[in-house]
Amino acid sequence: MAKFKVGDKVRFTDKCCRSWWFGPHTAHKEGVISGLNGLGTYEYQVCVDVEQRVGNVDDEHIELIVPSFKVGDRVVPSDKAGTDLIDHWNEYWSEFGEYEGAFFVTEINSRGDIKYSSKPGGDGPHFIPADWMTPAPLKLEAGKYYRTRNGKRVGPLMKGWAPHLFGSQGYSLTSEWYSDGRRNSGWETDLDIVAEWPSDSDDTNNGVWRSAGFFLDAPESTTNCIVALIENGQPKPATHPYVHPSRNKAETEAGRLARKHKGREFGVYELVVTKQEQAKHEWQRLALDGQTIDAIKKLREIAGMSLRAAKAAVTDCRAA
Repeated sequence: MAKFKVGDKVRFTDKCCRSWWFGPHTAHKEGVISGLNGLGTYEYQVCVDVEQRVGNVDDEHIELIVPSFKVGDRVVPSDKAGTDLIDHWNEYWSEFGEYEGAFFVTEINSRGDIKYSSKPGGDGPHFIPADWMTPAPLKLEAGKYYRTRNGKRVGPLMKGWAPHLFGSQGYSLTSEWYSDGRRNSGWETDLDIVAEWPSDSDDTNNGVWRSAGFFLDAPESTTNCIVALIENGQPKPATHPYVHPSRNKAETEAGRLARKHKGREFGVYELVVTKQEQAKHEWQRLALDGQTIDAIKKLREIAGMSLRAAKAAVTDCRAA
């Protein structure tokens, strides 16, 4: 019976009798093992809980449901791992990043085996069976965005009045979630936080959590923004900074950079207004656009100026 353990989630196979109330031919296709080693009735070896009822089966009647991962998922070693994955990482792979409480899935092959690393997209060992890993427990962090069980986006979170509580940043309620993502109220389980909001997700119009239990429409700001390093309170943007099409995307990038460069501060700078004065004459417009020769020709044409005088006027216009 080493193949299964109490608590395993299993799927019934087509070996189940057609007359049974559970099995692939019924609505009760899955269950959780609650007992092993002859605890079942009628000489069956395994007890399986199915929606508050118990089915009694043998090994051939069930198969383990292997966790389904995607690239980027946070995972930790399960008790099915054939070796101590954390010790193995620390001994042979730590040069690619220290283990900090969880690994990240970096690749999945056609059989469902996974590769992993201590950093998203990082290097790591060869493929291992997926059931050697299990989803990492969620641990909320202030300043990040998360997804609720019903798909809503919440955040950025702030620390609550107690170390294990979190609330919505900038709003009055500061004890809406426990640090593991459970709702503090205990009655709206669809508002439990289940995952970090993907940094590359464009789905930001799905509603943002606000205090008092309401979701308000949260249309994404479409104002152009840049992200800049801040040193001694002063922004130091790149020579040619990337212009983000919205504040939300810029905030996401600032968060990514802050996590990558720990201890450094990054700010989001929003384009609020632009000012531009139109050139009064065509030759001035050409000069300001860098079309110096055309500007000189146009000025001589309309003013009858000498080449030297027209060239000087265009130079002065560009320098003004």
